[in-house]
Amino acid sequence: MQLSIQYRFKIEMVSPKRLLKKFYLLLMLWRRNYRTRRQLADLPEHLYQDIGVSTPQVNREVKRCFWD
Repeated sequence: MQLSIQYRFKIEMVSPKRLLKKFYLLLMLWRRNYRTRRQLADLPEHLYQDIGVSTPQVNREVKRCFWD
């Protein structure tokens, strides 16, 4: 059985197994985004300069949704 999905205006035939793998990888990416943004939020301000970001940049990044 093949499923058709549309992604960025391109239609491709994808097997259910491959579709599940893509979905799993997407969930892992979202989880990583959530986790790293929480870690960034917990970082003391004096370390921002060490990683090369400013306070407004950190605030913008922390406010982003995990799927961005």
